[in-house]
Amino acid sequence: EKQSVTFTRVSPDNENGFPGEFKVSVKYEFTDANELRIHYAGICDRDTVANMTNHSYFNLSAKDSKIYDHQLMIKSDQIAYADENGLPTGKFLDVENTPFDFKGFHEIGERIHDDDEQLRFVGGYDHCFMLKDEKDQAVLYDKESGRKLTITTTLPCMQLYAGNFLAGGSDGKFGKPYENRDGVALEPQFLPNSMNIEKKPRVILRKGEEYEAVTTYRFETE
Repeated sequence: EKQSVTFTRVSPDNENGFPGEFKVSVKYEFTDANELRIHYAGICDRDTVANMTNHSYFNLSAKDSKIYDHQLMIKSDQIAYADENGLPTGKFLDVENTPFDFKGFHEIGERIHDDDEQLRFVGGYDHCFMLKDEKDQAVLYDKESGRKLTITTTLPCMQLYAGNFLAGGSDGKFGKPYENRDGVALEPQFLPNSMNIEKKPRVILRKGEEYEAVTTYRFETE
């Protein structure tokens, strides 16, 4: 049986410099297929910018361990090339024969310390992957626990962030402070810095148009 909860918010005109009154709803739905489905919706009375995502961190291990041994697959042939601040520049990098090739399963820690300019810029993985296919675009798996997370999204990109700078931030379970690489975030979204890259930026939401995106997290054990 499905269970759901919906959160709504109205952002006033010019909040944080964004134009228009933006009415947003985010619906969290739990299904009987062990899925958490997040449905984003919104409408604005002026042309504005909209790029909503979820920044949850995942650690599928059965004990207190890092995410280095987690196996990851992302259906992507390219990443957005990032500058020293992690901002996409408009160039795209083919992942073939690079540390960013997750077309087949690789452990997150397998190549994260390689001598690669893109990894050095942001201290590891913090890059936007251009997604292929329309289903099961990313899978995260922990062999020891057997836990598997499969992500399906209607959005065109996914930011992989391997928790490079978690230390000194929030506390986690039982009040334990998070340390670097305690979790990994997989964030479906539009291309960051799209305004300065794409000829027709998909982050622009025109007046009266409806913003809609759906991301599903399916949890299984093997």
